[in-house]
Amino acid sequence: VTTQHGCGATTSTRYFRGMGGGHNAEGSTKTVNLTDFRDQTWQDYPSLAGQVLSTRTYDTDGTELASTASQYWSNTTVDGPGFHNAVMVRESNAYDRERLVSTGTWREHDVETSWAQAGLPDEVADHGEPGVADNACTNTDYALNMDSVWGDWNYLELADEVFTYRGDCTSTTKFLTSRAQTFFDGATSVGTNLPSDGNPTTTRTYRTE
Repeated sequence: VTTQHGCGATTSTRYFRGMGGGHNAEGSTKTVNLTDFRDQTWQDYPSLAGQVLSTRTYDTDGTELASTASQYWSNTTVDGPGFHNAVMVRESNAYDRERLVSTGTWREHDVETSWAQAGLPDEVADHGEPGVADNACTNTDYALNMDSVWGDWNYLELADEVFTYRGDCTSTTKFLTSRAQTFFDGATSVGTNLPSDGNPTTTRTYRTE
């Protein structure tokens, strides 16, 4: 899909269409692949239909100014089966780059997100710009309540503790820069956090000077 902006610049967006996974005439399973501008190949799964694969923005003279590429995490929550499966989809990698006018080179940025089974982000690894020591990491813990409330299942899962680090998520020497806690419905600690209504009643923020 190509969008033309008022100034004459254009943005080209490529989408997943969910064409893979069907059956060919002889009964074999159909495999459909898409390739992004980095020449990386991805299968066009049915659950990804409508998700953005990549975008590229061009100036009026055809010079590429910026681009993005996305990867996705998925989790089948209900067996449909096959095409009728209920599938949770989240963006697991977001890459972007922009052309620097002064040098014509690219400034790149890459962020990876790890998702828990319930579709909540538990780790975000911001790799910053390649070759620059600007990496950051965020870990999130959740208060989970699966108790029955008035005869119905509650299934509340709310972020109650967020840790922010300077450095790679995988590094044993990453530096803790901040920590935030949220207690719900009168709880006084992370250990007693069992949200029912889900109302935040206490927030605490810690920072490293």
